[in-house]
Amino acid sequence: MSAAPMSEHSFLDQALALAARGFFVFPIIAGGKTPAIKDNLLRATRDPAVIRAWWVEQDPILGAERHHEYNIGIATHRFGESGHLLVLDVDVKKGARGRESLAELQLVYGDDELVTMTVGTTTGGEHRYFLVDAPAASTASRVAPGLDTRGEGGYVVAPGSIVDGKAYTAQGGTLRAAPAWLVEAAGKPAPRTRTDGNVVCLLDMQPALDRARDWLLDKAPLAIEGAGGDLTTYRVACDVKDFGLSELSCLEMMAEHWNPRCAPPWEWESLAVKVANAYSYGREPPGVRNPTVDFEPVTEEEAEIPTEQPEPLSFTRPIAFAGRDPPPREWLVDGLIPRRKTTILTGDGGVGKSLLGQQLLTCVDQGADWLGRKVVQGRVLGVFSEDDTDELWRRQRDIGAPLEKLEGTSWWSADDLAAGGCVLMDFTREHPAGKATAFFEKLRRAIAEIRPAVVLLDPVANMFGGSELDRVQVTGFVNRVANRLCVEFDTTVVLIAHPSVSGMAEGSGRSGSTGWANAVRSRLYLTRPEKDQSGNGRILRTTKANYGKLGAEILLEWRAGALHLKLDKEGRPVDPALAAEAAFMDALRTLIEQERYVSAKDRASTFAPRVMRLMSEANDVSESALEAAMHRLLERGAVRLGTVRKNRKDLDAILFGDAAAQKSAAECFENHNT
Repeated sequence: MSAAPMSEHSFLDQALALAARGFFVFPIIAGGKTPAIKDNLLRATRDPAVIRAWWVEQDPILGAERHHEYNIGIATHRFGESGHLLVLDVDVKKGARGRESLAELQLVYGDDELVTMTVGTTTGGEHRYFLVDAPAASTASRVAPGLDTRGEGGYVVAPGSIVDGKAYTAQGGTLRAAPAWLVEAAGKPAPRTRTDGNVVCLLDMQPALDRARDWLLDKAPLAIEGAGGDLTTYRVACDVKDFGLSELSCLEMMAEHWNPRCAPPWEWESLAVKVANAYSYGREPPGVRNPTVDFEPVTEEEAEIPTEQPEPLSFTRPIAFAGRDPPPREWLVDGLIPRRKTTILTGDGGVGKSLLGQQLLTCVDQGADWLGRKVVQGRVLGVFSEDDTDELWRRQRDIGAPLEKLEGTSWWSADDLAAGGCVLMDFTREHPAGKATAFFEKLRRAIAEIRPAVVLLDPVANMFGGSELDRVQVTGFVNRVANRLCVEFDTTVVLIAHPSVSGMAEGSGRSGSTGWANAVRSRLYLTRPEKDQSGNGRILRTTKANYGKLGAEILLEWRAGALHLKLDKEGRPVDPALAAEAAFMDALRTLIEQERYVSAKDRASTFAPRVMRLMSEANDVSESALEAAMHRLLERGAVRLGTVRKNRKDLDAILFGDAAAQKSAAECFENHNT
């Protein structure tokens, strides 16, 4: 809706009123956003006499006054007697995500944190004014996508001004101090930049703005996708910078006068990243091509200031440990999940990964054994992005721990899934190495408040914004999200993941890139026995164990809505080692009866564990478990290596050992083989 014309004196009255409140103002051309005077930031004032002289021109010959309908600019580098302004610019034009980012920050820090004096802009965005004790930086999308800041070297158009027939409107609110996190996010302004030849350049002077606009309209090369558009954009931003424009002015100039003619035009956030890179990595400082720079000699003291050097890499000398024993390795779950590290639990679809993860949280909260293993008791946090709270409630009832005793358990469920999703790290063209999201910051704040012993993320596919086949992205996510949480908050992270098709086929449980397996310290794989007739059997395998035994198996079964250790006929937990030995002996007996002799040599086509793995007698025991069982049986003498003659050939064969060893083994099998 178009704004109504303002009265003859309203611009002057508004400028005087703002100055009386502490704002430093200056005139902007009527109907626009360009300063109407040179050196506008240096000359911005609160002096009523100067302000009247700008808006009311005296004609000494006719003795008349001419009132200018200048818009009003507010310089953000000063306020009142000794204060400064920080204005948060919520940008929505040309697809900018300012409102979405603002909502995410309000979810993280609370709605009240950003309530202050607010002005609606002509494009539907907002200017939120804050007070700061020291100058803040003027930035583009540094706080969050679509959220710019105006501080040192910047200005905003004041309420009451009209651009393109629309007014900047005061939306209420009391000017308040900026929250500390916003000041930190905006950062401090860079020191005034010296160009070659000992030049100090004042940025955003009107001649520089005019030259940059004309160059962008007439001479600047356009970015064409597939023809070096990224590099072209970076170079154009560098050239505009060299004219003597600040980063924000450069971004606004390029967005208005250059970007619409590119093929295709850049999104606002993407263009902001390119401009920021030009100001961060450009070889020349801003203003090097500005012919109006002021020359000031470098003082002797300035010339002798040394360049700040980074701290040396810290290191450890093992000689410091001489004569002492290392501390014992710590486990969250004895032998399975190391403390303060990341473990990944993969499993076939519908096998019960989330249930098993929720059982882990319950056992840690209660200090109860998990699958027969000791745990470290502590608070727990489960982030379940696929299950709603009612499902978690039903599942918890089946697990069996009384709800009134779960004082240390906290859940985040799919009920809380906002429109922004639950991605913890995004990977985009602008951030190929990954960028933590607002949801990650919310998770960090929750962990800092709860201080859990374990954090469960289920499933990780919903929280990883990259390609699971990209090893660099996967490794970056594990290190900069999961492992970071472990180190920062002294916690353990368990990732729930789906295996890839190849991971299921080979029985390794691998998920996408090998980066998942390489970046974690422990990997567990939950699967169904292939020949389980009941459908209730499960096997939990250790497929990676940096600090424990690799290839260990735990036999489980689903009973009454939860996963429990598998029991033998006497009601005792089945020992996986004895079950593997029983399977090996049963399969060997069948093979010998069929005169199919097998070898203990792993390269032989008749390698016993490999042949037995496909037999029904193996009872879904893995090849690695059968191999371990074979070596134990050989060592005990229950089986032996020998040769048999078949078809006029001597063949290596595994044969039964002495009767006493077989009898001893059989007695053990009787109680454990189901």
